[in-house]
Formats: sequence, structure tokens, C-alpha cells
Amino acid sequence: GVVLVRGEAGIGKSALLAAAVAAAPPHLRVLRCRGLEADTAVPFLALTELLTPVADAVEELEPFRAAVLRGALGLGPPAPADPLAIWSACLGVLDVASATTPLVVVIDDAHWVDGPSLEVLAFVARRLAADAGSVTLLAASRDNPPNPLLQSNLPELRLGPLSRDSARRLVTSVADLAEADVVFRQQPQQGNR
Repeated sequence: GVVLVRGEAGIGKSALLAAAVAAAPPHLRVLRCRGLEADTAVPFLALTELLTPVADAVEELEPFRAAVLRGALGLGPPAPADPLAIWSACLGVLDVASATTPLVVVIDDAHWVDGPSLEVLAFVARRLAADAGSVTLLAASRDNPPNPLLQSNLPELRLGPLSRDSARRLVTSVADLAEADVVFRQQPQQGNR
């Protein structure tokens, strides 16, 4: 389905998304985009980044939706349409692309994704939350500024600071690993030289 990872800056949202992708079965296809503060004014930039690997699926849409999406992504001439046409075309591309290979859609730093892409992605996330099929969507966002994903009532994983006891266990485990690595390196190597 869908999971929105929320939390303050530096809390580990991106690391958690990366770990989830690394743990995904190899037969899944991962599509990803990442918001950048410098790119928030470029319409559909994040959506273009996300859908470029499956752009051939656009050709399997009905002609009007294909033309609308190509225009929004800069892959063809602009095609005037209401936002719902672009939104449903994006959902259609994901549906077509996932017909042969299950997809994982990863949106990192959603708070920096351009507005038009974020509206599309929020629409897609709401539909996938209701009926994911063979598409999983993972997104990470700070709580501020408010954005359409945060306002979509999606399943959430809210990250917060570690408790003092959890932090102590983490530091101890890292220190134990570092100490073990030092001991291992100091032992003479056996075998071929």
C-alpha cells in the first residue's frame, strides 16, 4: 500500500526509505524522485524524474491521456487539460508499468517537491491507499510546510527522537562494533601472504 514517513529534519526519514528499498525483493522495480528546494518552482519536475524510467508505458494510455501526460512531462507539446486528466494519466502509467513487474514508488523530501507534482502524487497515493494492486508507495516529508501528501489522510509512520535508553543502546552497539573491528584488524592474518 502506502506509507508516509513524517518527522523533523535529520530524524532519519531518508535513511529509512533507503533501508526499505535495499530490503525490497529484487523482482520489484523501484521508481524514485526527490524534492530539492532549488527546484520547487519547476512544474512537474519531480513527476518527470519519477516516470522517466517507465515513459514507454505512456504509449499504452488512451490517446488523450497520453497527450496530456506527455505535455505535462515535457515529452510532447503542451496539451490543455484539467488537473484530473494529468492525475489519472499518471495513475494509468503506474498501472500499466506494474502489470508485468510490481513497482515501489519512493518520494523523498516531499516537502520540497514542486506543487504540481505533489498534487499528482497525493492523488495517486490516495488511490493506492484504497487499492494498491502491485504498486507500493513510500514517501517521506517534514511536517512543514503543509503539503497535499500530509493532508491526504495516508497511513503514517511518524519518526521522533530516540529515548535516552535507546540512544545509549545504539551508541553502545556502535562502540562495540568499532572495538571489535579494531581487535580484528590487529590480529595477524592467517593463510596466504
